[in-house]
Amino acid sequence: MKTKHLSVLLIAMCFFAVSCKKDFQSNKLSNKPVDVYAAGWVLGGPNGAPIVASYWKNGKLTVLGDTTSNINNFGSMARGIAVNGNDVYVSGVVYTGNYGYAVVWKNGVPIRLSPDSNASEATRMAVSGGDVYVLGFIHDILSQNNTGIQYSSNPIYWKNGAPYTIPNATAVNSIFTNGNDVYIGGAVKSAYVYGSGVHAGLHGAKAAYWKNNEPLDSLNSAQNSLSYNSSQITAITANSTGVFAVGSSDFYPLEYWTNDLPGELSGATPNSIATGVAANGSDLYISGIIFSNGYNHAVYWKNNQQTTLQTDLTSGQSGSAANDIALYGNDVYIAGEAHLNIGNGVEGAYIWKNGVYTKLPGGSRGGMASCIAIVPKP
Repeated sequence: MKTKHLSVLLIAMCFFAVSCKKDFQSNKLSNKPVDVYAAGWVLGGPNGAPIVASYWKNGKLTVLGDTTSNINNFGSMARGIAVNGNDVYVSGVVYTGNYGYAVVWKNGVPIRLSPDSNASEATRMAVSGGDVYVLGFIHDILSQNNTGIQYSSNPIYWKNGAPYTIPNATAVNSIFTNGNDVYIGGAVKSAYVYGSGVHAGLHGAKAAYWKNNEPLDSLNSAQNSLSYNSSQITAITANSTGVFAVGSSDFYPLEYWTNDLPGELSGATPNSIATGVAANGSDLYISGIIFSNGYNHAVYWKNNQQTTLQTDLTSGQSGSAANDIALYGNDVYIAGEAHLNIGNGVEGAYIWKNGVYTKLPGGSRGGMASCIAIVPKP
């Protein structure tokens, strides 16, 4: 359980991504046509909304929002996407002011996941065998005043709309399905207790994951001898060769785990973020954001070798982010954004295929692609 201000949710980036099935291992698949889906939001949407949940299919924009109420002006975000046959599912949050509620759009129609009295948010999602899994939080409002709202966050997932608690979880960031198995990545309470500062008396967190809602062993850092304050998994995936996860800890900016064995990502700087993970056999691909020289840069790693992604914005005056990653055959797809660090800071949503960018249509002030799914055409 944690306490914070709900108003920060509107500006929170959506890095924690597993959407639809990401890992297609046959090299022959690259020659087959695919549909490329991405979800996120546009800035400067219709009806005066500052930010509106949206998704793209093969570059065509569909604006979502919430057509069931008159609260569009507060905005909405899409944070996960999954495709099952002809059905497109998008998970996210619709804001009602200082807080919002979890929603899934099925073929553009919003379905509210939490009771009207609960503040909530939906983040990542996955579909397997017709079952729809959505990760998120239920927020219990503790107090409200002119400085904001204090609330406690309870990690949760919904299966076909029914809520389930996640044992011992203090954070959940990623969900992935592999056949009948459902993996959730996040954190549990660690033994470390902060002795001073604003967190005095509170426990730190330790990276952990769950399989079919059963907690597995929490994960050690790359230096097992270090008793670090806090760590967490930000993305998780699995295939026939094992379970792969990425995240961060106090002592290492970015870490990855292969079948629970830790490693450190090369070239990671302080405040860097690992946003997504996908695997092709034993080859591991990770998307992320590196901070250097005052700017953030979209990057990805293949087997711990880092590649910086380019955009059409002027180098040295712009920043970028790689927010999610997916594979199909030998092709690597990444969803993200780029923005100017000067002037009005306009953002644009991007997809990279094998390092080559495509800028997606957005609102009057651009947009952001937070997650991606690749689906073979019938």
